[in-house]
Amino acid sequence: MIQKLFRFIAVAALTIGLTACGGDSPSSVASDFMNELSKGNVTKAKEQATPQTGAIVDMMVSMNQLPKGKFTVVKEEKVSDTQAKVILKGENGKEDKVDLVKIDGKWKVAITK
Repeated sequence: MIQKLFRFIAVAALTIGLTACGGDSPSSVASDFMNELSKGNVTKAKEQATPQTGAIVDMMVSMNQLPKGKFTVVKEEKVSDTQAKVILKGENGKEDKVDLVKIDGKWKVAITK
């Protein structure tokens, strides 16, 4: 009984640990950002972004210019320890490059234009 409980706790801890680590990669942050935007979840998307990007998102909302459909990761390039680029492909087949920066140990989408 104790061995089963120990195994359950070990598997649960490993699953939570892997999920937490995977959730903050440049690829996962970029795809979460774009997919949340496409669903209209602006607040959740802005949590994945720099403050400057949040302002751009607000402008996109006011112009009704949010992306549509689901996005998948094509490629991730880690430029440095604090910068990365992720190529995402939308359902329409178009590829978008997303720049990210690491702030306080977390990857954030950084749109500059």
